[in-house]
Amino acid sequence: MTKKLVCVIIVLSMILVSSIAIAQNHGEDQAKDTNSQLTTFIYIASIVAACLAIGLGVHGPGVGMGQAVRGAMKGIARNPQQYGKLLGTLMIGLAIIESLAIYALIVALIVLFANPFILGIG
Repeated sequence: MTKKLVCVIIVLSMILVSSIAIAQNHGEDQAKDTNSQLTTFIYIASIVAACLAIGLGVHGPGVGMGQAVRGAMKGIARNPQQYGKLLGTLMIGLAIIESLAIYALIVALIVLFANPFILGIG
């Protein structure tokens, strides 16, 4: 429990330090400063959203893969002659489950690098 708390504190402090570094003002006028603050907020929100997308988007497929492998191993243990059929079905199922995690990664990368919310600020 202590390690998790330390990790959370480190991540939150890194987000805080990065937001301060991104939010530095270089002498722009007030309108640009407001726009800069909005852009900084959108960048920070995008980083948090990408972290949540990857974290939650990989958790589900990871649990599903574990359940699939457990079921296949139980099936092989009960009926070893069906090893070939179970292995083929297992591999196809794992590939489909893994595609869900890849979709979560793609969404996170789009939010981070091709951010559609920044384009609307202009």
